[in-house]
Amino acid sequence: MKKDELSNDAENKVSGLRERLIKEKEDALDKERDRTQNKLHEQYERLEKQFEDERKRWKENVYDESTRVEAMLKHENDRLKEEIRIVKDRAQEEVLKETQASQNKIDAVSRKHQIEMKTIREKIMIEQEEWKSEILKKAQDSSIESQRRVKEEMVRERNREIEAIIEKLGDETHSTQKQIMG
Repeated sequence: MKKDELSNDAENKVSGLRERLIKEKEDALDKERDRTQNKLHEQYERLEKQFEDERKRWKENVYDESTRVEAMLKHENDRLKEEIRIVKDRAQEEVLKETQASQNKIDAVSRKHQIEMKTIREKIMIEQEEWKSEILKKAQDSSIESQRRVKEEMVRERNREIEAIIEKLGDETHSTQKQIMG
């Protein structure tokens, strides 16, 4: 009878010890999980902030480039207006000289000149618009591609970290099971 009681008492103590060890291991795993989650959350927040900072920087770069292009276009437009004014002034002088020779010749030269000037202005405006659109599109494409690459790298990095944590937790769980069984 004493042997059975001692055996039962020993089994109860072993069972209690086993349960306590399992509970302690589960508590440790929970704490590790919580620490890992907190660490991942902090890393995610940090990466999110880096991404946002990068996005703001690209946005500022696009805005700066757009401002620079607009200033350049205004300068070019002013220069072209001055050239047109000079050309116009010269043409008017020629028209005045030709007036003495023949009124019909003046009318013909003036009409031809106006058509050429309109064509030149239209061509210049079209080229300016095409050039501006091309520059803005390149800047936008570059910004979008950079944002895409940063986001893909963040996702790859997050996935690598999650896989490492899962593998570590699996190894710890496997080790714990061996210790419990063994």
